Amino acid sequence: MTPIPLRAHSEFSITDSIIRISDYVAAARAANYPALALTDLMNTFGLLKFYKACRKAGIKPICGADVRIENPEQPEKPHRAVLLIRNEQGYIRLNELLTAAFEADDRNKHTPQINQAWLAQGDNSGLLCLSGAQMGEVGSHLMLGNDDKARAAAQKYAAWFPNAFYLELQRLPEKPDWETSVSGSLKIAQALQLPVVATHPTQFLQQGDYKAHDARVCIAGGWTLIDPKRPHDFTPSQHFLSTADFAARFADIPEALHNSQEIAKRCNLTLTLGKNFLPLFPTPDGMDLNDYLRHLANEGLQERLAVLYPNEAERAQRQPEYQARLDFELDIIIKMQ
Repeated sequence: MTPIPLRAHSEFSITDSIIRISDYVAAARAANYPALALTDLMNTFGLLKFYKACRKAGIKPICGADVRIENPEQPEKPHRAVLLIRNEQGYIRLNELLTAAFEADDRNKHTPQINQAWLAQGDNSGLLCLSGAQMGEVGSHLMLGNDDKARAAAQKYAAWFPNAFYLELQRLPEKPDWETSVSGSLKIAQALQLPVVATHPTQFLQQGDYKAHDARVCIAGGWTLIDPKRPHDFTPSQHFLSTADFAARFADIPEALHNSQEIAKRCNLTLTLGKNFLPLFPTPDGMDLNDYLRHLANEGLQERLAVLYPNEAERAQRQPEYQARLDFELDIIIKMQ
């Protein structure tokens, strides 16, 4: 069974990854992965570049984002989750959520994150949600021994994402304590009939890249490598895994590997490349968009000429020259559509 990598940060997660998208896709092709996901932290800046690279390499692109989600109990420690795009509707929805995290009036102004109310009120049918493993709301409660709260959180997310919520499992050799989240998630999955999925938090490509990655994290956080008080949030094993290593890590939970394939089948975003899509602009009285552009431009020209040439006779004399230039520019703009 070939599992699918569903979680990775790239160079567009500027605080914690050193993976170039072209190298990431090349590594996946060399490892014979049929599909691959990119989930940068709170952004989709690399989505188009990733999509093009995967298509060129013959790999199915799975697009999404690693997101922070509001934690009312500890606002300074938002929960994490992965949102994967199933279709065009999900692409629009994810961008709406990310935009709101940075721009909405009721956003968290200190740390961009998604408010729980937005998830509860909006249409999430175009997205799949992975629980965030030990960093998600379910997993963090499990790590603290709050099993009832973890179960309630799983029910809440399952309601937000009907038939599209997966309890995420992660394992790293340096983090044996994560088994608390893994075992607890399996119990909740059985009790609530929820699917589980295995992921690997990839931050760099080769194990030898760990020191360079550590330096990147220190630069982003304002620490020095020798600072004994600095956090160590990442480990040397968070490199890109081969299919064999990935499968071996979760050999005892085959359904978690199988579900990574099922998720890949469910994510089918298709982007139209090489075509510009301009936003719809309302016009009065059903006026044609091009005619309205000419109307506004000519109104602006008259206002500008009145300032440049207060004398009406001089303004009338110069009008043809400016009108010809405006018509020339408008013709070019309209032909570009």
